[in-house]
Amino acid sequence: MCDVCNKKFRLRHYLMIHMRTHTGDKPYSCKVCNRRFGHSNSLAHHARTFHPDVPFVPEIRNRKSSIESLATAIGPFKCDVCEKLFTKRASFVRHTHIHTADKRFSCEVCGKAFAGRASLVAHARIHTGEKLFMCSICNIRFMHRKSLSDHARIHTGDKPFSCEVCKKQFTQYGNLVIHSRIHTGQKPFSCEVCEKSFTQRTHLVLHTWTHTGDKPFSCEVCNKRFTQRATLREHFRTHTGVKPFSCEICRRSFSHRSTLVQHTYIHTGDKPYSCSMCNRSFRQRSSLVGHIRTHSKDKSAASEKPHDNSLMGHYAQ
Repeated sequence: MCDVCNKKFRLRHYLMIHMRTHTGDKPYSCKVCNRRFGHSNSLAHHARTFHPDVPFVPEIRNRKSSIESLATAIGPFKCDVCEKLFTKRASFVRHTHIHTADKRFSCEVCGKAFAGRASLVAHARIHTGEKLFMCSICNIRFMHRKSLSDHARIHTGDKPFSCEVCKKQFTQYGNLVIHSRIHTGQKPFSCEVCEKSFTQRTHLVLHTWTHTGDKPFSCEVCNKRFTQRATLREHFRTHTGVKPFSCEICRRSFSHRSTLVQHTYIHTGDKPYSCSMCNRSFRQRSSLVGHIRTHSKDKSAASEKPHDNSLMGHYAQ
């Protein structure tokens, strides 16, 4: 188990690799440009992307354990059953057990079967909604320990996954994969109604609700419905009073990140919202909207003046 984030691992080798996310250790070095990496897979990906003309020989740092050698093997490895891809042979071998292992434990709700009781127990939370793992900072709860560990990086600022193209860093590997499509232009998820394409499956799902009008997320307190889970989560804070976003300068807390961002303008003096008519700037969009109405009223008043003068001339006669 990791002494920093309490994440558990089956093998000490995996724990050693994980610890590099906390220590910043990067033992793998590119022989062409000397850039260093924490994982052999990252080095291999870098070599294929930036030095395709130079033969890449994977570095096996420890040959004592056959399992450790498998863990550092370079993919991709493709599952013949579901066509899922893996970069590590060890992960690929573990995955194949999903299709071949005896699944003695079956879910009473949906019938899905699992090879281990622990997997069945974790799966059952999908139906019960039970969330055992709670963040000690913002009190958000999660069904799985890994989800909590991933979430914790939001508070610690740890971003172990880096884009090879623009160097932008991410707290989760999945977010890096999605981000990489900005550079490749890939949009693998397409709407069957209007054929519009998206980089993320969640964006496609949200888009389809514009055709169906569905609002699947409902507030348990007031039954108000929302199209997005994140919007429901933000709304729920109006009932709980939780304010997870805190100003680093004055320590004032807010329920929404966007409110915190606007608050910081008080300290920085920034006024990002400018009027296109008179170039006057404002800290908040709502203030700009209210200001624009003053121009509309001025125009209305100006248009009324000739009408009023004509009336005055009529009565003067």
